[in-house]
Amino acid sequence: MKKLAVISVVLLFVMGIGQIQASTKIDVTKKDKKNERKELRKLDINYISNMSLEKLKTDLGNIDMSEVKWKRVLDYSKAEYIKDGQKKEAFYDEDGQLVGTSSAMTFTDLPDKAQNDIQKRYGDYTVEQVIDFVNNSTNGTPLVLCGYELNNKDNYFVQMTNENKKIILYVDFKGNVSFFKHL
Repeated sequence: MKKLAVISVVLLFVMGIGQIQASTKIDVTKKDKKNERKELRKLDINYISNMSLEKLKTDLGNIDMSEVKWKRVLDYSKAEYIKDGQKKEAFYDEDGQLVGTSSAMTFTDLPDKAQNDIQKRYGDYTVEQVIDFVNNSTNGTPLVLCGYELNNKDNYFVQMTNENKKIILYVDFKGNVSFFKHL
């Protein structure tokens, strides 16, 4: 009887240690799995989070959701859509938060100061496209473009070409022009 009691106590003790180890292992495994899923999302160019899909509806209001086209661009989910007859794009981070929106503009939409500066300094180039990027200042995630963080900045990007070069210029809303990148 004494042996049976001792065996029962030892068995309960071993089972208790096994339970503690199993629960600790599960906690670590959950963290590891979450990190693995994040890394897989970065690798999966087709992954669009459900949060991004839902947030688009509330962030951008009255748009035809059946016409929205989603893509992965770097670490962002990009939604292409039409609003008020104009093609636009919205960028969402991994947490489904709106980072910013962009839309095509014309050269004449740029501030006069920027137009004059570009014509003066880059007169031998032709404007290919102008993009207006509006940052979502309530989201702390910056859009990283060509290694440059667009943190809480609304701005324009002007892509230009000449015979053998393609460049992108950065223009802030005050009309200040700076070189951004060679393509």
